[in-house]
Amino acid sequence: MGLFLKDGKLTGAGWLGITLVAGGFTVCIMRAGGGSETGKKIEAHIICQNFVKDRLKAPASAKFPAWDSSNDGAVRIKKENDGSYQVRGHVDAKNAYGTMLRKNYTCHVKPADGEKWELLELSM
Repeated sequence: MGLFLKDGKLTGAGWLGITLVAGGFTVCIMRAGGGSETGKKIEAHIICQNFVKDRLKAPASAKFPAWDSSNDGAVRIKKENDGSYQVRGHVDAKNAYGTMLRKNYTCHVKPADGEKWELLELSM
């Protein structure tokens, strides 16, 4: 304990330990999301939500269901053979009159260069 605390304050070694632990968590989170298949499906889901919001009268009112990787829920995500993703789901959002309505959508996206995605098709 004396190595990390002195007079109730963190020492240089204590701060170094905290920094290393925080850095380790960051690396684990990045590896879990970005490169994995589940991470790509989550990205496709979020990207499709943004494309859907672009077509709504009141995008700030949009409520999307959470995605469950078992594909048993309200959102289904399928990876196609060409590397694209098809996302099927629904959104609850206000129409031009302020009434909340549910709209089903099918969104087809493909990863492009870098962190960009290309919208191939969106039907609502």
